[in-house]
Amino acid sequence: MSFFDSTRCLPKVIPIAMKYPPGILPMKNHSAKLVSLRKAFTLVETTIAMGIVAFAMVPILGLVPMGLTTFRNAISVTAEAQIVQGLSNEILLTDYELLTNKYSSEQVSYYTDEGEHLLTKNDAGALYQAKVVLQDVSAPADANVTPVASKCAIIEISTIVNPANSKKYSLVIPKG
Repeated sequence: MSFFDSTRCLPKVIPIAMKYPPGILPMKNHSAKLVSLRKAFTLVETTIAMGIVAFAMVPILGLVPMGLTTFRNAISVTAEAQIVQGLSNEILLTDYELLTNKYSSEQVSYYTDEGEHLLTKNDAGALYQAKVVLQDVSAPADANVTPVASKCAIIEISTIVNPANSKKYSLVIPKG
């Protein structure tokens, strides 16, 4: 198949899909010059888009340290709550007469970041320490109630690395 018609020496009519490669169309003045379709972004458009994205990312990246601090605090509060709950349950389940003997020495207990009890400070994962202090509590003299002897358990929780910064939780244990 030749490009010219043998009878008239004129070019054959070729369908437009075969005449021009994909993405190339003739100019409006139908000259022989071909123009490609625009399928990409210019360098200026790309630079402007990257500038907008960078401008939006700076405040977002500034929030990351604050989010991590909040996350660490939330983990710490959760672990402390688990420790307090475990000690409170243990205290409430202990016979009232045995409380003084069990918690009189202000012994320190050690816990992991998940609130699991450990035997010593040197155990792997030891992060928190807790001690229980018992105090006698009675009703005020001017109260119109019959005085009932009870105890108050003060649970002090701190991190091992900073024992001076402790949080205190109290639990009133009624007699009987």
